[in-house]
Formats: sequence, structure tokens, C-alpha cells
Amino acid sequence: MIKFYRQIRLKLMNENKTSKYFKYAIGEIVLVVIGILIALQINNWNENRKTKVEAEIFVAKIINDLAIDTLNINKLIKRSNESDNEISKFFNYYDSLTPNKKNIDLLLDSIKKVSAYYMKYFPVNHTYKNMENSKNGDLLKIDQRDALISLVAEQEELNIIIDNSLNNAIDERKLSKHYLGFSDDFYEKINIKNSTSRKTQTLLHSTLYLKALSKLYYYIELRGVQIKKSSKSAIELLQN
Repeated sequence: MIKFYRQIRLKLMNENKTSKYFKYAIGEIVLVVIGILIALQINNWNENRKTKVEAEIFVAKIINDLAIDTLNINKLIKRSNESDNEISKFFNYYDSLTPNKKNIDLLLDSIKKVSAYYMKYFPVNHTYKNMENSKNGDLLKIDQRDALISLVAEQEELNIIIDNSLNNAIDERKLSKHYLGFSDDFYEKINIKNSTSRKTQTLLHSTLYLKALSKLYYYIELRGVQIKKSSKSAIELLQN
């Protein structure tokens, strides 16, 4: 094609048709510019298409993460409710007793039967965090990104609350074991009765331990429900 245009230019110059030559040269320049613009447009279209495909992949993965996180929260809330019910049974029994020193042994025996566990929340948000760290966050729309930023903040707040409640529970558990760290069999074997004072301290810190766990379960459900709502809203934005 270039050879063809060159032949036309040479022919016009040889025939001394200067005006026609300049008109042709201008036309050729226009064609070249148009060709460049078309090439740039095609390149931009390809880049936009690649960006759109990449964004769709990220969005699909983020939605999957949010769905898994919601399922995990549901399981966590369910386990929290089960453990909290166990704690409630103990405190109902505690409230039913009339004041009496003999209640110490009854309550210590009852508290041993409570099935309550430490619980942690591990947010499933690695796709979005990796996206932000790799500076691909711009692939999302502003409202989508804002929703995810807010959601991650809620998840981190819940983890802070859980850590504080767990630390309180662990501290109280350590204190209860400090005062009465051995089983009754140990004291019976050496024919020594454990002091009422130590039993009282053990019971005190054991109940504070259960209250700290109950607080933990309360916030897991309260904040967990809010995170699920935020996740649902984020999914709706991502799907639009």
C-alpha cells in the first residue's frame, strides 16, 4: 500500500502537477491520521474490555467472599447462642438459690457443667484487601468501594470487641484457677479441706468469666447481624 502511494506521488511530481500533488499529500496525511485514530480507538476498546473483564472477575470473587463470610457469621451466632443458653441456665440456677454458705459447693459443682467456649471471628475479605493492596481498587465503582471500606471497618471493630472480651474472660479464668486450681480429689487425698475463702474467690471469678463470655456472645450476634446486613447491601451494589 505504501509503495502504491509512493508511485502516485512520483507520477504527480514528474508531471509537474504541484497543486494536485499537495492536495494528494494532504489527503494522504488525513488518511494516516484517521488510521492512527482508528488504531488508538481499537486499542482503547481492547483495554476497556480487558479492564471490564478484570473488574467482573474481582467482583465475582468479592461476592463469593461475602457469601462465605455470611455463612461463617451464621454458624458463629448459632454456636454463641448455644453457649449463652448454657450460661443462662447457670445464672437462673444461681438466682433460684436462697442465701446460704452451702451454696458455694453447689454453684461450683454447677459451674463445672457449663459448656461455654472461646470464639473468634475471621473475616473473609482477602479478595478485596488484595485488590486494594495491588492498587486495583479503581476497578470498582465509587459506591461499591465505599460500601466495602465501611464493611471492612465493621469487621475490624467486631474483632477488637471480641479480643477485649476474650482477654477479660481469660484473665478471670486464670484467677479462678489460681484460687482453686486443683480438683476436690486432690484435697481429699491429702485429707485437707479447701478453705471457704478460696472457694468463694474461685466462684466469684468463675462467674465473672462466664459473664465476660456472655458479653462476647452478645456482641458476636449484635455486630454479626449488622455485618450481614452490610454484606447484603454490598452484594446488591456489586451486582448492579
